[in-house]
Amino acid sequence: MDNSLFSEELFIQYVKDALNNLHDTVRLQNSPLLDVLQLDTVPGGTDTASLRELLRDSIEALRPPADLPLDSREWGRYRLLLLRFVRRYSLYETCQELAISASSYYRYQQEAIEALARLLWERYQPRQAPPIPPNAAKMQTNLDARQRAIRLAYETRHSTVEMQTVLDGARRIILPLAAQRGVTLHLDAPATLPAVSGDPVLLRQVVLSILTESIALVRGQTLHVQVGVVGDRIECRVWDLDASQISQESLAHAPDLDLARGLIEVYGGRLRVVQESPGLAELVFVLPVTRPKTVLVIDDDVDTVRLYQLYLQAHRFAVRTAYSADELRARLGEGEPDLILLDVLMPSEGGWDVLEYLKSDPATSAIPIVICSVLSDPALALAMGAAEVLCKPIHEETLISTVRRVLGEQGNLVWAYLAGIAGIGRCK
Repeated sequence: MDNSLFSEELFIQYVKDALNNLHDTVRLQNSPLLDVLQLDTVPGGTDTASLRELLRDSIEALRPPADLPLDSREWGRYRLLLLRFVRRYSLYETCQELAISASSYYRYQQEAIEALARLLWERYQPRQAPPIPPNAAKMQTNLDARQRAIRLAYETRHSTVEMQTVLDGARRIILPLAAQRGVTLHLDAPATLPAVSGDPVLLRQVVLSILTESIALVRGQTLHVQVGVVGDRIECRVWDLDASQISQESLAHAPDLDLARGLIEVYGGRLRVVQESPGLAELVFVLPVTRPKTVLVIDDDVDTVRLYQLYLQAHRFAVRTAYSADELRARLGEGEPDLILLDVLMPSEGGWDVLEYLKSDPATSAIPIVICSVLSDPALALAMGAAEVLCKPIHEETLISTVRRVLGEQGNLVWAYLAGIAGIGRCK
């Protein structure tokens, strides 16, 4: 690239931003690439459509030759661009499809975008330096901050978070700013709220970002915040905002709200602007409620069952218990658990019989089973379909990390990979 016209870093940033907004016409039409590349618009088309088509064609131009191995770096970069930006796979789905960790994803993504940027520059290098947008430096800083925060949200292990605690913390922090601006904050929320999944610090930052921006947009002297539960979601509405100052399209141009929207989407939620009456708007965001995972403990030893209950309930798992095969059948009639902890050395109908029964019945065969045993060889249990084998005595950290890993709750692809290759918690 010709650095006398543009810095390489800035052009790559423009390409990255355009890819992230490939399916968002409003945001894509503000891409600096439209000026930088000086695209020719087809008759009846738009600049945005031309840019979108150019990006798709350029990604396809990076497709490696068929004789190159599929596990090559070239195929990895091409497939990442295709899955993530053209086919709109989530980061998690892309990592699964490519069989890479989250940390590897960001390395592959950077390499892929740099390759795409080089191709675009070589094909469409302007004859003279195009005007650099006056807010280019600020735009790059905002984009970098947003991407760092969203990357952190992806890589941070998700935990169960009390939304009431998040709201209380955000309210306490924001009150001095509200008082300084002469705004009264009125929070209407139930005494208790269901838990959500995420990182408590980042979730609090979501609320702070929304409240900070809303204080500047409030129409009067009171900012109303209403929180409630709608179905399987927690819904938060911030109202009495000046509709002339905010719209769904303007979210991309408000750094705090753009950051909040990105973080909310990581956690499976959504942020939007709603105009309920002339001149007034609301900011509404929703987050899915976390249902506690249920663990069924099957063991004939009362003390062991109580110990597992203590460990699991301290980490917000719902626990059901059975002391025999007969009790197990009764518990299964109450609803299917998410995971079963099974002792194989039980009197009468032993754990091996129970394991065989559970794995042979289509109604229960998909339930992951963790064997908890004094036996030292896990091969038989694993061959029969057990997900993991833990050796008694089992410490709390080992039990919880294994249960979370088997349930896929770690929320961190790097952790899943490391735990898998290390064989955490397995009998040796």
